[in-house]
Amino acid sequence: MFLTSPKKRLSGIKLNEIFCIALAYAYLCIKKGMDTKEFDWAEDIEGAVTVCDTEGIVIYMNKRSRETFNKAGETMVGKSMIPCHNERSQAIIRDMLENNHPHCYTISKKGQRKLIFQTPWRQDGEVKGLVEFSFVIPEEMPHYDRG
Repeated sequence: MFLTSPKKRLSGIKLNEIFCIALAYAYLCIKKGMDTKEFDWAEDIEGAVTVCDTEGIVIYMNKRSRETFNKAGETMVGKSMIPCHNERSQAIIRDMLENNHPHCYTISKKGQRKLIFQTPWRQDGEVKGLVEFSFVIPEEMPHYDRG
């Protein structure tokens, strides 16, 4: 399921604004070869942010992402995320990278509902990897039609 309207809001914040800001910072950090200190803006946001390159190698994880995906004493940064996914998910990842489009869906996990938004990040129009945002959403959430 794809995000049908970039105007949908989550708690008064435009989702596409969150994603665009995060992508811009990720792009700048990666392009300039900056260390993860340049991702400090994402460290304590209310959601998990995971960034990988076109080979599926994880290049950044914020605090919530590390808490969710890292095993005790290990890190996924520098490792491939591909083996962590089943064949269906691997096909979706390949499709996003090859066809330059996002993938968005909701899940229920450990009693929480989450919005998962995965999208390519680009440099000069060329796909350079993927960014995944995962936000906990309430069971009941208002929806506003603004158009």
